[in-house]
Amino acid sequence: MVDRVIYINWLVIVLVGCIMSSDVMACNLPTRANKYLFPIHKSDHSLRILTYNVRGNLPIDQKHGNSWGVRKLKIKSLIDLYKPDLVVLQEVEIGYMNDLIAMFSGHGVIAFDANLVEKDSVILFSASRLQALKGGCFWFSEDPFGSMDLKPLWDSNYPRMAIYQEFQDCVTSKKLFVFGVHFPSIGEKARLNCAELLIQQQAGIAGNLPVIVAGDFNLFLGSNSENVYQTIVSQTGFKDVRSVAQANHYGPDGTWIGWPYDDYAAPSGCIGIRLDHIFVKGVQIIQDGVLNCKINAAGNLVGETDSEFDSLTYPSDHLPVIADIYI
Repeated sequence: MVDRVIYINWLVIVLVGCIMSSDVMACNLPTRANKYLFPIHKSDHSLRILTYNVRGNLPIDQKHGNSWGVRKLKIKSLIDLYKPDLVVLQEVEIGYMNDLIAMFSGHGVIAFDANLVEKDSVILFSASRLQALKGGCFWFSEDPFGSMDLKPLWDSNYPRMAIYQEFQDCVTSKKLFVFGVHFPSIGEKARLNCAELLIQQQAGIAGNLPVIVAGDFNLFLGSNSENVYQTIVSQTGFKDVRSVAQANHYGPDGTWIGWPYDDYAAPSGCIGIRLDHIFVKGVQIIQDGVLNCKINAAGNLVGETDSEFDSLTYPSDHLPVIADIYI
């Protein structure tokens, strides 16, 4: 299932598409509190994970000055500043791959066969901290490891896949699996089936090793989101880093913002509901956060309490979710 492995020194990547529902328009005010910005530095031996829907390169974005070409260096700056050991990206288009390789020169890129889908998930990893072992991908379908004809599955709008990779920690020698997903934005049955299939497949693939599942789960208000969520966390051993971290949570709860010209954007000055999650099993959660921050022209991090915050544009229509853990 692995198409190619390119070692440059630091990352992994996966791709998937997105169409939003009006249910994401719930308004959560920015935190404007003391614990609004996740710490830049992490403790020794902890692993830092970041998941980020970087948005596909839509024609309307080019019209409004938000094309991938404009946003990519902001995304690079954010990742460089927080230095996560693992990054799970969604909506990575095939055309993004060369940019990612160039932006993170000196890093390693593992890419799975994405020729059948327009957008996919990607995993980036620090090669100085983690050694990539076996990996692969499977379709969210009745035949997960079979061929795919690009027909929408169940009641969804696009074919979807999950990617996974086994790593060994170069510091502790412990092993873990990372799964990257992007659940359908349309299709309640499809989202529930994806959750059930994810839990089933990860058990067979990862066995008793620690597991991280990260991505855009598209859990909308007013849908069957609670059923999907409980399928992942109820009696499976998985924990949502947000629910466990509690006092050690930084930033807002929501992750969806959209842009003013989107059909379904959060109201101005607000943050929408939480679409993006990190679920873990067999690890200790130290802290988690949602990065409600922007990058200015100089490549510097701008938090929500900074004076220039409101004049800047977010790098994507989602906010990244970040967590520090011990294996």
